[in-house]
Amino acid sequence: MWELRAELGNELAAEVSTALGGTIVRAEHQPWGSKNSTWVVTLDDDRRLVLQVFADRNAAIRRIDASRQLEAVGVVPVARTLADGVHQAEPWAVTELIAGRSGYEAAGPDLDDSRWPDMAAAMGRLLPLLHSVDVAEVRLPDVWTSADELIARARDWMAALGPHLSSGSLRRLAARVIDTAPLALADPPVLCHGDFGPQNVLFVGTEVTGLLDLEDMRIGPPLLDVAWWTWPVRAHTPAAYERSWLAFARAAEIDESASGFQETLHTLTLLRLLETADHFRLTQPEKYPSWATRIQTELDRFT
Repeated sequence: MWELRAELGNELAAEVSTALGGTIVRAEHQPWGSKNSTWVVTLDDDRRLVLQVFADRNAAIRRIDASRQLEAVGVVPVARTLADGVHQAEPWAVTELIAGRSGYEAAGPDLDDSRWPDMAAAMGRLLPLLHSVDVAEVRLPDVWTSADELIARARDWMAALGPHLSSGSLRRLAARVIDTAPLALADPPVLCHGDFGPQNVLFVGTEVTGLLDLEDMRIGPPLLDVAWWTWPVRAHTPAAYERSWLAFARAAEIDESASGFQETLHTLTLLRLLETADHFRLTQPEKYPSWATRIQTELDRFT
């Protein structure tokens, strides 16, 4: 408890204890994530829970809202939110503690553990479950269901990239996302995680025990999470990608032979990179140029 008090102050420690109906007797700081601060806390009644203090209030609100909606739907494992203080001076939430380690902990930072293909397959099996949810049952952002609206957003995202990409690259980028976005969004929309990668899935062995970081959940095209899983795994750990793609694709019920499949993945990846880059432009501008580099690399990969 004293570590928690020293780090966060007495007021927040008291807020959390009151909300949980018990006294925190131990707090273990966790290395999870780069933006938020996370503790595993033990209460005087022996409950062990997760306390997270958020750097971004709006992201915290989105995460908790999406988590509670997924809890209600009940198709994928998520940590139940037990209490929150998202409108306090320092926004926070407490959730159940789910057993498991994230993909990059369980399989290693290079995903070189021999179990990784089976873990990738387990991730793939999550996608049909998400897609089985009736989108009318959830209230989530739906910009990614309208090609016209998404293209309008993309034009703004690309305009901001002017100092970081050549005029030739911007023309190629615009041609790619504007010309092919309608095809990429042609299929009926589904429930998407939005940041689907090994860092956001918990494993015990090769089995998934929980889905994390839900603030980017939205309604969107069925291949959005596939594209976003593919991009970092292939870009950062190409050997792991080669070992796991087939297992992931089969488990996710992906038809690679469908017309325009690779073009659709490429377009969705570029659009999601643009959206993510713009988030960093507004929140962490020092990291924005590195995201422009990522966009350039993905653009060059396919053209």
